[in-house]
Amino acid sequence: MAAADKRKLLSTTYSHALTDEIIHDMAVAEHAIGGRIMTKCVGVFFQSAKLSLTCAGLSLMVACATPAAADPPVDATTNYSDTVCEPLAEAPHETVELYFGLSIANREQDVSKAEWDAFVDEHIVETFPNGFSVADLHGAGYDSDARKIWHEDSKRVTAIVPVSDKTTARVQALTDLYRVRFQQNSVLVNRWDSLASSCHGLAE
Repeated sequence: MAAADKRKLLSTTYSHALTDEIIHDMAVAEHAIGGRIMTKCVGVFFQSAKLSLTCAGLSLMVACATPAAADPPVDATTNYSDTVCEPLAEAPHETVELYFGLSIANREQDVSKAEWDAFVDEHIVETFPNGFSVADLHGAGYDSDARKIWHEDSKRVTAIVPVSDKTTARVQALTDLYRVRFQQNSVLVNRWDSLASSCHGLAE
């Protein structure tokens, strides 16, 4: 912005003397910015110890575009074309999620870490030997009979397993074991078809 334009804009709000002082300080700021970064500035932000300016609703701000960081060089010797994604198995698979509540009826303490870890080692690993994941959750809901909101911590176990009667029986047995051991009313089970694939050969 030219000095004459700055003066015209500032003089609509400030006195002649204050306008001169502001233009001087802005020039100092512009010089400092230009000497510090090698880019074209399309505006200037200025703030002195005396005042912070907004002239006629227009904020005078720095719009200095610094060069964007360059992308890392691509290694020409790396071969990314051999990436292959294959289904985990030819037989149909499904994703199974089980939600295990940690509150125990007639006991103040929830299922402890040691109790949960023992249940995982003794039963969940046996049910899903090819692998599974565990997530910590906190749930809530409304008990219409008691007319109050309830809160409960829980564990979500997720596994990808073959679709079969054997899988169904194992999941049922696992939920029954948990319900009996930790006095649970139910264990929520969520199942859906899975299209999981394994991708390999990203680079050589």
